[in-house]
Amino acid sequence: MFEAVRRVYDAFNRRDADAFGEFFTHDVQIHDLASMPEQEMFRGQEGVERFYAMQFGVWEAAWGDIERLLEAGPDRVLALARHGAKARSGPEVTQHRGVLFAFSDAGKIKEVRFFAEPAEGLAAAGLDEHTPAA
Repeated sequence: MFEAVRRVYDAFNRRDADAFGEFFTHDVQIHDLASMPEQEMFRGQEGVERFYAMQFGVWEAAWGDIERLLEAGPDRVLALARHGAKARSGPEVTQHRGVLFAFSDAGKIKEVRFFAEPAEGLAAAGLDEHTPAA
């Protein structure tokens, strides 16, 4: 599961939409940040495509850099990561996030939840800052 998370980040950072989409189940749910003014849930492969297109439609450049991966149960991985983006006519913005991934029995990502702060992701996963990284 850790390798799948690394590879999905890599595909996103390379702007490889096809490779990015291959990591998700047909019925995946991607939960946007709860703090977003127009919070959205992206469902299924169409949702993955919309999520991906939205990232590169709004931002001139977007990226994610994994800082720690933590086991969060038998089928879940928490990524503590820096996410950054550069607005088309503005500065680059970097924020620390928690991203909780849940996997299907087939090893594909079936759910993604974004958290505005790493501590929120840790709490949602039932972990703390002292949990050893993978």
